[in-house]
Amino acid sequence: MNPRCGRVHFTFVSHKLLRWLVPFFLVGMLSANLLLAGEAFYGSTLLLQGLFYASGLAGTALPKLTGVLKVLAIPKYFIAMNFAILLGLARFVSRRQRVTWAKTARH
Repeated sequence: MNPRCGRVHFTFVSHKLLRWLVPFFLVGMLSANLLLAGEAFYGSTLLLQGLFYASGLAGTALPKLTGVLKVLAIPKYFIAMNFAILLGLARFVSRRQRVTWAKTARH
């Protein structure tokens, strides 16, 4: 975790730690866009953010993503992954998530 290690430190922080914070950044970004939607820039970013979430929902609603619709898989999985992080955290905080592993039977 020595910052002087350069690329190794950056890789660890960005791939292991920051990905857990992305759902909170997304909620903060949506909240800020909603509060500042009266200004042109934030209104347009709110529109783009809404289109991204709508395309993720459309990707979920469509049973098979083929051809041009394959691009909807990107927002679909991005949204699903970040929602799963929030859901897992909520289950952990409310103590409804069991965090112990059970051994599988060996044959």
